[in-house]
Amino acid sequence: DGKALQFDGVNDYVQVSNSGSLQDVTDRSFSFCAWAKPQDVPPTNCGTNNNTCEYAVISRPGWHTNIAYANSQQFTAESWNASNTNSTLASAVIAPGSWHHLCLAVDDAAKRLSFYVDGAPVSGSPKSYSGALRDYGTAPYYIGTGRPDYDWRWHFKGAIDEVRIYSRALSAAEVSAQYNGGLGQR
Repeated sequence: DGKALQFDGVNDYVQVSNSGSLQDVTDRSFSFCAWAKPQDVPPTNCGTNNNTCEYAVISRPGWHTNIAYANSQQFTAESWNASNTNSTLASAVIAPGSWHHLCLAVDDAAKRLSFYVDGAPVSGSPKSYSGALRDYGTAPYYIGTGRPDYDWRWHFKGAIDEVRIYSRALSAAEVSAQYNGGLGQR
C-alpha cells in the first residue's frame, strides 16, 4: 500500500504518453495488467454520459479500451474494434476494499479477449471478437481515469499499483505466475 498511487475519485489521474513503442500497442495483440483496490462502490447516479458510474483502472480513450470497476461491483475489461463494436468481460461481484490483480489480454491473431482476476479467468473468458482492433492514433493511456477532460471520466477512487502494458497477449500461465509469483502480492 505504501507505494501505490492513491486516487480521490474526483480529479486524480496519471497520463502516459503514447509516444514511441506505446503508440500502436493496442492495434494488435496486447495486455493491460494492474493491481487495484477500489475504496467504495461507484455511484449508481452516473451523471451526464455515465461519467461517474465506473472507476477506470487503465484506459485508452475514445471508445475506451480499459479495465474498470463498475457500480455493479464487478471488474470489467473492454476492447473495441475498428467498426466501434466492443467486447466486454466481467468478474463475479467483488466487494470494494481489497487488492485484486487484473489482466486484460487481447490475442489479435486468434481474435480472443481474455480477462483474469487474481490469476484466474473470469466466466466467459476467452471471448471471441471479429474485425481489426481500433486504431487509437495519438490517444494517451490513462491510469485512474477513462478520460479526464471529457465524458466518461470514470475517476478511480482507491489505490492502483504496478500497472503494466504489454505489446503481446499474456498467456493464462503468465498471468497466473505474475499473480502468484509475488509481484505486488498484497
